[in-house]
Amino acid sequence: MSADKAQRDELVSLEVFVHRRTPGDKGGLLVSPDGNEDLARWIPKSQVTEESVERAGQPNRGGRLVDYMAVLTLPRWLAESRGLDPEHRAKGTDDLFGGT
Repeated sequence: MSADKAQRDELVSLEVFVHRRTPGDKGGLLVSPDGNEDLARWIPKSQVTEESVERAGQPNRGGRLVDYMAVLTLPRWLAESRGLDPEHRAKGTDDLFGGT
C-alpha cells in the first residue's frame, strides 16, 4: 500500500456539531465543525463511530439549536471529502478550531 493511500485510509477523530440524524442504524448525520447548519454536510452512519459529548439543545454560534456535539471517528478521506479538516482533532488530541 502506498503512503498516500495509507494516509487517506487513516482514521481521524473530530469533534463536530450534529444538526440532524436519520432514524435507525442506516442513513446519516448532518454535521458541521462550527455549528453553522448552512455549511453542514451529511456523513453516512455506516462510515463513522460516534460518541456524544454534549446534551441536546445547545445553541450554536448563530443562535440556532444544535442537537448535540459528538466525536466522530471516520476515515481521513471521508472527512476531507465533506469539508471537515482532519488536522483539527477532537479535544484531548488537538482543538477542532485550531487552538493548542
